[in-house]
Amino acid sequence: MLIRIFVVLLLYGSIIGSSIGNMRQNNRKEKTVCAIILICSAYCAVSFILKENWPNVDDLINMMFARQLRWVLDALGAPAAMILTKGM
Repeated sequence: MLIRIFVVLLLYGSIIGSSIGNMRQNNRKEKTVCAIILICSAYCAVSFILKENWPNVDDLINMMFARQLRWVLDALGAPAAMILTKGM
């Protein structure tokens, strides 16, 4: 577990250290997008460190948009819906 913590701290330190100079020049929208990406990656990092089987980011997106995807697939018709949902 200590090795995993060290790896995560090393990676985050290098990411933040290399981008801190550019961050001062960015506007508010770019800083917000960068913060969202860091929060999502921090969630994955904590899951990695603790060896938990938490949902990944793509699982969370799938849970949020599953109903809308079903509507689109139903609108396309049954053959397209069968092909596109085979992996779901």
